Amino acid sequence: MTDAKPGPSLLAFVKLEGLGNDFLLVDSRPGGPALSPDLIRRLADRRLGVGFDQLLRIQPPRSGHAFDVVIHNADGSPAEQCGNGMRALAAWLDARGELPQGGLDIGTPAGRVRLARADAADGASAWSAELPGLELGPGDATRRDVRLGNPHRVLTIDRPPDPERLEDARRAQPDAAELNLGIAYVRDPHRIELRVHERGAGPTPACGSGACAAAAALIDAGAVESPVRVEQPGGIVVVDWIPGESRVRLTGPARVVFEGTIAWPTAATNPDPTP
Repeated sequence: MTDAKPGPSLLAFVKLEGLGNDFLLVDSRPGGPALSPDLIRRLADRRLGVGFDQLLRIQPPRSGHAFDVVIHNADGSPAEQCGNGMRALAAWLDARGELPQGGLDIGTPAGRVRLARADAADGASAWSAELPGLELGPGDATRRDVRLGNPHRVLTIDRPPDPERLEDARRAQPDAAELNLGIAYVRDPHRIELRVHERGAGPTPACGSGACAAAAALIDAGAVESPVRVEQPGGIVVVDWIPGESRVRLTGPARVVFEGTIAWPTAATNPDPTP
């Protein structure tokens, strides 16, 4: 009699998106299989897995928050923050009846994030995420390094951004692989166009924390005024920021795309990199 082989681990997930920036949400509050960097990369593969820009994993809280969220990029690397992912998470919580009228606080590697419903934006349901830890580095209106948990560099250009200009800008930055690079064009005092190459994910239809970084850099430089409509290939978000404040609010549409389970034979055998 031979020993029975263990069956595959079933990983329950939710697919979310905000402006085309897409996410795999795994709720680990009740427990679940370990997710190694290699497994995350396989899940992120758009042909062999589910496909996503970032993975959001909900875990029991370590402090007074409703829960904590661990974030990983598509290449398996950890991320400190994900603005569009936080809004998409708010949409999921709202659909489940888990988002109170006054909003709730969750923990992220960058700190406490406030999630809340927002007024409809351009006819679509919207949610806001108040992100912590904004730090403006040295620079001016043409080039500014910004931290919002994760690192950003904002370059202001004199014409609407396109993929070629984004790639040219990325190649010109020797440390481009270590940060999120955005190229921004000022349309008017309350509107900018933006394209972002995300660390660990590549060019993306939209980047929430990148939108916040670009708006804050340009507000601080006097090029625009809050609130700022940030137009990206995937759509529009609104950024509210008061100069000198360490928190910035990001508002825009998001949605739950689908739910499912994936059978992954190695899911339970890979070590979990999260503490």
